[in-house]
Parts: sequence; structure tokens; C-alpha cells
Amino acid sequence: MHPACHTNYKVGLTKMVDLARRAIIDGADLRFVNSRLLALSRVHQVTPKKIRRALIKGWTTALLRIAKNGLLNDECERRLKQFQDFFKLTETDLNYNFAFDRFLEASALHELLSAGKLDKADKWKNYSIELSENENLIWLFRRVVQYEGEVLTEAYSLKGKKCAGGIYYQPDLFPDATVQTNRMQRKERGIFAITSKGAYFGGRFESLHVNFGEMAMITPFANGIGIQLAGSEKQLFFINNAGWFTYNLIENLIRMQARG
Repeated sequence: MHPACHTNYKVGLTKMVDLARRAIIDGADLRFVNSRLLALSRVHQVTPKKIRRALIKGWTTALLRIAKNGLLNDECERRLKQFQDFFKLTETDLNYNFAFDRFLEASALHELLSAGKLDKADKWKNYSIELSENENLIWLFRRVVQYEGEVLTEAYSLKGKKCAGGIYYQPDLFPDATVQTNRMQRKERGIFAITSKGAYFGGRFESLHVNFGEMAMITPFANGIGIQLAGSEKQLFFINNAGWFTYNLIENLIRMQARG
């Protein structure tokens, strides 16, 4: 491509991404947005495939802007979903760098912290988990790797913000450190679930179920979470790329259980 043409093309892509981002944030008429995209594609010679990529990037940047504190309100969630449906973007399209996962998590935390309850289990109805009486599946992570190692850190306290339905711990409170697995024993790869009574891990060869009352310390990491069992010198680590969300979920479910 000629340098001048390439520059024109890059300018068009940038305009499309910004148009998509602002459409979601401002709640613009998506029919107008679509016609504007088509006009830009003709001027800047952008193919339909590249337009789709610009829409995906615009959706992702809008999500990061809207949910900068980690939560979504009902209106923002509606706009993001409306944009996805209008332009026929799939969950796979939008999950580059786990963006769609973050969308679901931010939406779930908003529901939990505003209403004091969370009912999202239907999407995992095809997974078989042994639950005790009156125990409900709250959230499920797939392709999680479980490790076991020495306790890495002293217990510390995060200062959360009180909400109608619980306590919220913002993303900027969390450490950037990731779980370092080079000195740990890798146990299994499988599903990691949070229930109304604790945490469940199911692998190919073994499974475990830890009640909230058995958790002596919960340590969030950028890429997962560590759980120390009461009376144990070992710590279990679950690499699910959602330490912030998992910590918020467990801490608030423990509070809800304590309140009865």
C-alpha cells in the first residue's frame, strides 16, 4: 500500500474506533452510527472485516471508560449490550483480552452490590457440580489451573466502599503482582466455581470443596486468587485471570452468609 493511502486508511480506522466508543458512552442513534461508518469506509478504503475490528475495539475502549471503577450501572450495561446486538458482535469477538468476561463480571458485581443477591447460574446449567443441600452455584470459571504452595504473604486488609448490598473493593486497591508458580506444585486443570457456601474445584482426576468457614485467608492477585485453609501451612492458588472479581465475590458472599 502506498504510504499516503496507508495513512488515510489508519486515520479512517481511528475515526471508526472513536465513533463506536462515543456512540456507546453518549447513547447515540446506532442507525446514524452505521451510516457514518459506511461513509468513512468509502473515504478511507476500509474493508468490512476491518470495520468489524474497529467496532470491537470501540466497544472494548468504551467498556474500560465506563467501568473504570470496576462496576456498571443499568444504563451503561444496556448501551453496551444494545451495541453488541445491533452490530451482531459475538461474545468471542468481544472477549479479546478477556474484555467480555470483564463486562459480565462488572455487571454481576453491580447486581450483587445493589440488590444484595446474584442469580446468574443458568448459563452454567450444563456443568455438573456436587452441591450440598440449599447450596447454589453463583459463578463458574473454566480452564482454571490449580496450584499448591507455601503461604506467600501475610494477611492484609483492603478498605472497601459500602454499598446497598455489601462492600466493594475497587480494582485500584489490588496489587499488580501475579501468582508466581515456579516453586509451586501444579495440581489440576478444571473448573473453579463459587457457590453460596464456598468454593469448588473440579479437575479430571480429583475435586475439592472448601466452605467459607474453612478459609483462613483470601489473597487476590492480578491473575487469580490464593486461599489458605484454616490450620494448614499450605495455600491453594487458582489461576483464573479474575482475582479482583473473585475476591469481591467471595468476600461479599461471606458477609451475606454471616447476615443469614
